[in-house]
Amino acid sequence: TLTQLSTIVLAVLALATAPAFAADYYVDPVNGDDNNSGTSSADAWSSPSRGASLRTNGTVSAGATTLNARDTSGFLPSGTLNITGLGNVAYDSKTSSSFNIPGGLSAGVNDNTVVHDANILGGTGFASGDTIKLGGGVFTNQHIRMKASGVHYEGSAFNGQTIFNIVNYSNPPIGPMGAVYHDGEYGVNTAVGNTLSGVNIKADNNLGGSLAPVDINNMDNFTLRDSQVISTGSASSSSGTNAIRANYSAGLTIDNVILLSKFGAGLRSDVGQPTSLINSIIRGSYSAITTGGSSTTNADNITIHDGTGHTGTLSAITEHSGGRVTLTDSLVINHPSAGASPALNEEGAGTITETGDYNVFVSMDTIYSGSWTPGANDVDLSGTEAADFGFMSTDPMTDAYGFVTNDNYLRAFRTSPAGNSGVTGDYLGARFEILPEPTSVMLLGIAGAMSMTRRRRA
Repeated sequence: TLTQLSTIVLAVLALATAPAFAADYYVDPVNGDDNNSGTSSADAWSSPSRGASLRTNGTVSAGATTLNARDTSGFLPSGTLNITGLGNVAYDSKTSSSFNIPGGLSAGVNDNTVVHDANILGGTGFASGDTIKLGGGVFTNQHIRMKASGVHYEGSAFNGQTIFNIVNYSNPPIGPMGAVYHDGEYGVNTAVGNTLSGVNIKADNNLGGSLAPVDINNMDNFTLRDSQVISTGSASSSSGTNAIRANYSAGLTIDNVILLSKFGAGLRSDVGQPTSLINSIIRGSYSAITTGGSSTTNADNITIHDGTGHTGTLSAITEHSGGRVTLTDSLVINHPSAGASPALNEEGAGTITETGDYNVFVSMDTIYSGSWTPGANDVDLSGTEAADFGFMSTDPMTDAYGFVTNDNYLRAFRTSPAGNSGVTGDYLGARFEILPEPTSVMLLGIAGAMSMTRRRRA
């Protein structure tokens, strides 16, 4: 019938628009082996960067026996490379940054040339739509090199099954790079539409590390969700201490994450825009959000909780060098705790754009500085306590790695001031509790806070 024919045509069209080669691959840090096929949990790889292409580092001439690369992790000790423009080339050994080509290359290879493993994935790497499932365990001094576009790396963060533990990553074996990164320079081999979800990442003592644990460089439309990132860093470090750094990337989404950077920013955004930070917590950080280089960070339903407390703690949010932050339906609580800086700081050529309703709730004397103009619906509750906002718990109950394990951490009931004082009566801050407050629970000390909350918009 005509109806049946229409159904068949629609089904065919749906298949035509789906990713042509989408497939699932598996990585297991405990039981995996890079010699496996990676096509099932029982036949998983061990390296999270297995299957990802790399790019060459420098130009080499025909006859060269050494092919330098930005990073060789995920490639076997010996095997066959598929070099773009040259074809398959055998190698008999490798270092962390080069391959040895017995007999030499048959032709020259340019800098930034893309290279795949010729023995897996058809020699062409992952296809858009592929999913790499990260099995339970701890990846120590290993990383995800995102080279393909449209690939989803997923693990399980909040039950602690998938953890990346990077120890002093500026030293061997993996060099100065993030636990999650893209090795393309600005304008070279851009990765588009990648997703990382459900992964906990910790970088310990990353002394002088040039990249943050999550380094979003030349990756457009990248999404990070349902994850935690910790950078313990060092007071002598610079950009390597940030938990997340976005640079030369556009259309970024960071959703439902918990960030901590002891000596840097939870999120630093420099060149490229915009970055969308949604429903997330930045805790215990030297700085929470820093933006510059004409970049824009749109922060919506964010809770910034507690500066590190040591002398010189930076502002919760800092705009500089033309950077811009918009803050909506968010809470800033006790940051900076040392009182050395204002909570919201615009310096230099920053451009301020106030949008929507948001609430500033800090335990310090100064909230605004520079050209930062208070929003029409800002509320200063500097003299109150965090408990007055009706949080079920302010204790993160961290595990041995420092990751938050308390599901009630900074959550609030819908009936609390944090639950209904946002735009059109929506919630403030991150990870609110959607259930109504039980009648058997009494929250003390919230009357003063409620009287200062803004009116709902019509």
